Amino acid sequence: MPTQNGICGASSHQLLSVGDVCRLSGAHPNTVRRWSLNQLPTYRSGNGGHRRFKREDVEEFLGLEVESEHPSILLYCRVSSGGQAKGFKKNEESSLSRQVERLKLHCQNQYGLAPTVFTDIGSGLSFKRAGLIRMLEQIMQHKHDGGILLLTFRDRLARFGVEIIELLAKNHGIKIIYTEKELNESEEKELSDDIIAVCTSFSARIHGARAAKLSTKTMSQEAIERATELKQQGVSTTKVVAIMNEEGFELSDGSPVSMAIVNKYTKKPLDLILPKQTKNNVQEYLDECIEVTTNDTRIKSHDIYLDYSEWCKSKGKDVLPIMSLGRVLIKQFRKTGVIDPELKKQGNYKIHAGWMGIRVKNKKLHFQVKSKPHKKHVKQEEQPAENFVVFYDEVLKGRFNGFRRELDEKYKQWCKEKGFKPINRNKIPKLIRMISNQHGQKEKFGMRYNFLDIAKGK
Repeated sequence: MPTQNGICGASSHQLLSVGDVCRLSGAHPNTVRRWSLNQLPTYRSGNGGHRRFKREDVEEFLGLEVESEHPSILLYCRVSSGGQAKGFKKNEESSLSRQVERLKLHCQNQYGLAPTVFTDIGSGLSFKRAGLIRMLEQIMQHKHDGGILLLTFRDRLARFGVEIIELLAKNHGIKIIYTEKELNESEEKELSDDIIAVCTSFSARIHGARAAKLSTKTMSQEAIERATELKQQGVSTTKVVAIMNEEGFELSDGSPVSMAIVNKYTKKPLDLILPKQTKNNVQEYLDECIEVTTNDTRIKSHDIYLDYSEWCKSKGKDVLPIMSLGRVLIKQFRKTGVIDPELKKQGNYKIHAGWMGIRVKNKKLHFQVKSKPHKKHVKQEEQPAENFVVFYDEVLKGRFNGFRRELDEKYKQWCKEKGFKPINRNKIPKLIRMISNQHGQKEKFGMRYNFLDIAKGK
């Protein structure tokens, strides 16, 4: 059949692509393309000239039941509770089934068509309903354009926001019809339940916010002073309540003292907002008990914390966790791994968390370690490079012409006679260049294929 250009007056959602035809027929895309050559009427889209097929042509070609030109009929039914869906009494018809039957009967009498039914069990205050979501998705996918949506009452869609759903249906050419005008007893009860639920929700928020203000329980000035005195002594709120009840204090209505009332009268306004804060006494301990030493001193974190705990108890202060101690130490000292020498003698090489360069005053909690000198701290006379300079001046006298192995053997023999340690042979060319530069380029140095040519310049 000849291929036609344009979309032939059909809207874009009425035309099928090659992939759509493959999904309907189960055929391979190349098979569909062969059909388009001489069997299936084909149309070319304006954008890129891709093959497009009319749905009715494809269904007729495949022998499928062609969709009728009649509009889609949608039924939506909703009840709020499981009791309405199943029936409250035995052998009683449920409210949900009555809605479905009435709408199906109306559809049969008015249109004579089989409808698509969507049902939900849930509150009209919520849009999280599977049936409603599925129906709206199909509407937005243009599956029911120009159709009819039947409901018993307007509030079956939702208690609030029905206008949005009605606007969406209108934009897709769907007409909404409400078949019944008056509320029956079941719908009236459901509406009243929803109204009560809304009122209860807002009322709970209001009363919850005012609960503290509406409290009439108070403490006498004497009780307030006693509670404040105990709190200033560092007594916990629980113990304050117990002590005051033992001493016979009561609230204005005769009830015993409670933690809420004690907090109300003893805490400062900011204390009710900010988290509990404990004065950090770690720095005070460090200033009093820790002294700085050399880097070969080591002390375990556990030993410092034990001494800190004893110090706090002797001073009557709160003992903070070991992490609080570590956070202060890390800002001032260097953390390191520590192996206990006593355990090391027993073959235990466990590494403990510790610190270097500090110790506890007047206590033997630390120990010394042997530190290896860094290479840059090695004295110059210990480096063997200097003996090559002497060899260069005294033996070579600035002149050599031969292979490197000859120079190496000559240098090693000289070191053996003098009792020096020879340097690595790979460092010799670099040293020769350095010596030449130090002499102001008065010497000539050349190296090729391990052959050295050293001669004094003119």
